[in-house]
Amino acid sequence: MIDLDIHVRDKTYPADRQCTIKDLVFSVPTGEFVSLIGPSGVGKTTLLNIIGGLDSQFDGELRINKNLLSDNNVPVRRSYMFQEPRLMPWLTVKENIELVIKNETSDELIRQLLHDVELDGSESAFPLGLSGGMQRRVALARAFSIKPQLLLMDEPFVSLDLPTANRLRDYLLTIWQKTKPTVIFVTHDVREAILLSDRLIFLSNKPTTIIKEYQVELKRPRNSSAMAEIESVFNKLLSQYPEILSGNAYNIHDNNNPPQKIA
Repeated sequence: MIDLDIHVRDKTYPADRQCTIKDLVFSVPTGEFVSLIGPSGVGKTTLLNIIGGLDSQFDGELRINKNLLSDNNVPVRRSYMFQEPRLMPWLTVKENIELVIKNETSDELIRQLLHDVELDGSESAFPLGLSGGMQRRVALARAFSIKPQLLLMDEPFVSLDLPTANRLRDYLLTIWQKTKPTVIFVTHDVREAILLSDRLIFLSNKPTTIIKEYQVELKRPRNSSAMAEIESVFNKLLSQYPEILSGNAYNIHDNNNPPQKIA
C-alpha cells in the first residue's frame, strides 16, 4: 500500500532564469492510474524525474504514506518506462529483463510477462532483431518485472503507429489490472489518457502548476476497442473545457497573472 503526496514548491534549473515548476501539489492513492497532460516543454518529464528519485534538486517534498520518501526507512519499488525502450543491444531479451530483477526465481516471471505482451519464445532474441514495437513490449515487460508499487511512464508509446500503440496500451492495461501498481503516466494524447486513466491532471505552461483535474468515470476493464466511449468522454471534456483542449488555458501565466483552477 502506498499513498503518494507530491509537493513541488519550486524547481528551477541553475542555467535557466525561469522557474520550471511552481507550487504544484497533488496526491495519488494506492493503485490509481493518473495521466499528466500538458504542452511540450513545460516540465512533465522533470516532474516525473523528481517523483522517480532521479532529480533531488528541487524545493518541496514527496511523501509515501505521510513519510518523507527521502527517508531511508521508506522503501518503495519504483519502475520507470521511458520514451525509448533503452534496451542493451548486446544482451538478449531475457538478460535485459534480468538486469532489473536480480532474482533467482525470475525465469517463470519473465516467461509470463513475455506471454502477456505476446512475445512467447523471444527470450534469446537480441533487441536489434526486433521491431520498434516489439522492443517497447520488452521494455513494458521489464517495467513490471520488479512488481513495482509505483510505475512512472514518460510517453512510452510515442511515435508508434496507431495499431501498434493500441496493442501496447491494451498490454499495459492487462498487466496493470493484475497487480494494480500506482501509475503516473505522461502523455500529450488526451484520448490515450482517457483510455488508460482513472484521473487526468492538466498542467499549465511554465512555471508549471495544475489547472484542472478530471475523473474518468468509464468502467474497467477497458481496452482500445472502446473508442466510442472514449470519444464521448473527449467530446464532453471539449465542450466543458474548450480552453484546455485548445491550448488557451495553458497560458495562465501570461501578463503576470497567477494560476487559476478551472471550475
